[in-house]
Amino acid sequence: MHTPTTLSRRLLETLGQQLATFTQKNSVQTPFLASIDLDSLQHPSSNYKNIFHDHIPNLSKKVWRKTSLGSYSNVASHLLPKSSFDKITDFTFAQIGKIAQRWAEFDLSHDPRFKTNLDASERHALAHQISHQNRALAVLGGLCNTAGLAGILIDTLWLLTICLRNIFQIAAIYDRPLTAQQGISIAYEILAKVDLNKLQEKQTLLAGLGMLEAMANQNLQQYKSIMIANDESCAAISTLHQIEALATQLNLNLEKINLKFLHKIIPVTAVSLGATYNNMIINQVLDISRTVFAPTPKLTAQPLH
Repeated sequence: MHTPTTLSRRLLETLGQQLATFTQKNSVQTPFLASIDLDSLQHPSSNYKNIFHDHIPNLSKKVWRKTSLGSYSNVASHLLPKSSFDKITDFTFAQIGKIAQRWAEFDLSHDPRFKTNLDASERHALAHQISHQNRALAVLGGLCNTAGLAGILIDTLWLLTICLRNIFQIAAIYDRPLTAQQGISIAYEILAKVDLNKLQEKQTLLAGLGMLEAMANQNLQQYKSIMIANDESCAAISTLHQIEALATQLNLNLEKINLKFLHKIIPVTAVSLGATYNNMIINQVLDISRTVFAPTPKLTAQPLH
């Protein structure tokens, strides 16, 4: 008789296996994988910055900006040196690493398939099943994007946690566990090897959808005035100018167009975009994790089936 936990694992693995068929063109190239090995990562450089470190703090500022906490944060940013905020950011990422590390340990310790005396084929099989689990979990995080900007932040934090969780689990399966603070640092070093440009693409597209949804409640000029008053990025304001220029070319009066129908379309589109990009991003993490920890001959960037 299967326990609820076992059934949930099976469901995630089945979902992840189905999702793997959509990522064949998004696997990391084999020559690049061959250049990565665990020995070169055993002495972390503490310089494992990646695109998560760029995006999560920026997203956090945008989410909290309109709250009272955001006001205090703006004052603090002018009073405290940048190094203090860098320390806070590094501390936050270290805590996320600990959460992922403990979650990975807990999950494997309760998985009856995980044993210390597994042979090579059993390790490979379990690594693939765990990868399917994490792929499904990463994609399900895309559901958060229905919540707008706050949802994008939650989704990004969730994706980071799942990526790290997978690295810790694959390391343990191949009997090369990443433990303590050094293990967290190595996990981030591995994550820094992943081309996370897809994350930037995803957030740009989702931000664009957020812009459209905000425009659905007011006309373009009103929305642009609010953005300028809130000191939004030049890129966002430039996008509005491009929309205006395109409308002029098409002889469209945007102020007379009722955009409220976007409220029904955008949430579905946001979830689809988030899930699709999460699938592509986690696929690269899965490829690199298996390559780093699997014994020779190393597993290459073959899509999971």
